[in-house]
Amino acid sequence: MTKKRGSYSKGVLKRQEILSQALKLIAENGFESTKLRELAESVNLSEAGLLHYFGTKDDLYVEILRENDKNELYELFRLNTENSAI
Repeated sequence: MTKKRGSYSKGVLKRQEILSQALKLIAENGFESTKLRELAESVNLSEAGLLHYFGTKDDLYVEILRENDKNELYELFRLNTENSAI
């Protein structure tokens, strides 16, 4: 019987590092000015290595947007919770 392979923690952490760095670079340089090569270099990967984690450039950008939305929702929730405690 073969066992299914699960997510490896190193891969999950690297993927999160890529998304965090992408959000930072986009905030600093803007979406259009942020290049895959620059992002890949900032996380010590090649462009091909970067795309290994996301499949395509479009998939990467969708995940960046999801991560940004998640962060914004978290911040709104946090602020709302703090305001209702007052």
